[in-house]
Amino acid sequence: MASNKKINYVSSKKVMNISKGAQYIIVWGAYSNGKSYAVKSGVVEECYKKDKLLAYIRRYQKEDSDANAENYFLDCPVEQITGGEYSAIICFRHWLYFANYDPETAKYIKGQKLGRRFNLWEAFQTKSGVYPDMDFAIFEEFISFDQIPNEPYRLQRLISTISRNNNLRCFLVGNSITPMNSFFREWQLTNMSKQKIGTVDKYVLKTKLDDGEEIETVIKVYLTVPTNKRNNMLIGNIAKEGHGGSFHVEEHNHLDCKFTECKVLYNLVVVYEGQKMLAQFIRDKSNSHMWYITPKTSAILKNTRTVGQLRTMSKYHTNQFTPISEREATMFKYMKIGKIAYMDNLTGTLFMQMYRGIEGAGFEME
Repeated sequence: MASNKKINYVSSKKVMNISKGAQYIIVWGAYSNGKSYAVKSGVVEECYKKDKLLAYIRRYQKEDSDANAENYFLDCPVEQITGGEYSAIICFRHWLYFANYDPETAKYIKGQKLGRRFNLWEAFQTKSGVYPDMDFAIFEEFISFDQIPNEPYRLQRLISTISRNNNLRCFLVGNSITPMNSFFREWQLTNMSKQKIGTVDKYVLKTKLDDGEEIETVIKVYLTVPTNKRNNMLIGNIAKEGHGGSFHVEEHNHLDCKFTECKVLYNLVVVYEGQKMLAQFIRDKSNSHMWYITPKTSAILKNTRTVGQLRTMSKYHTNQFTPISEREATMFKYMKIGKIAYMDNLTGTLFMQMYRGIEGAGFEME
């Protein structure tokens, strides 16, 4: 029997109300709960009714095409928004338009201009371009295992180009697949990994300019509620991600004995994208050697061996896993070949993202 229960998708009206008074609006949470639909519908309606423009932003050039942009807006309720004036959104030579299909010519007829598509990978090539002032931006899938270097900087440079010193509202939309993201660290979004579902956090970042003036940037973070619609095709961890918004988790090695039965031979702390891990080189009770990884929750003490993203001139720090002794070089070989055990699977998943990022492989998963 079919269920009559109303599905609690994300509300476009709520998203647009939340966005007021903010420069950046992060809309994130479990996938398939209508985040993207809510954002695009709300922004498109605002653009149509007030004759404003939007920038549709993706990460890579390969994602940025007329066809992909049209596909993104395919489920947008254009007829409802425009009162029947238009029936579709099309993309022609980077530019987005409201349009109608002409059956006689089998072509779409362009109408009111809606905006333009961009990608971060080519952001520096478009910085000298001339674009009309845009009032909205949508950056899709900003949470990814495959970020590009300096993403927050690239996005802000692009926003500067398309807004021409005027404020706009930039929406960042993403699924809660990992708590590790360059935007979280760069924008000091300290509560992202602890935020309660359904809440909106507000961050005010103050920047003092060279002339002494201080400016404020408001960032609102909306952690959306998972939909109450269940998909029986999802199994195990992916079901938890889809239905509950859990972080992506893979299976990893664990100790075959109690940690108290192991001897700790070496300690180092790994730091990347706001995450800290304690890596201990140990010998277990079977006389096997390996690394054991746990979250690092306390402050890093002076003269601690550290690897990764730290602003320090300590002789005990390296930006990558570059050995500072022959002994350490041997231990790092164990890490490279996967002789690692983890406190739990989430720790393992996050550490491997950190390791790949530090070693220059980005967030790409196997």
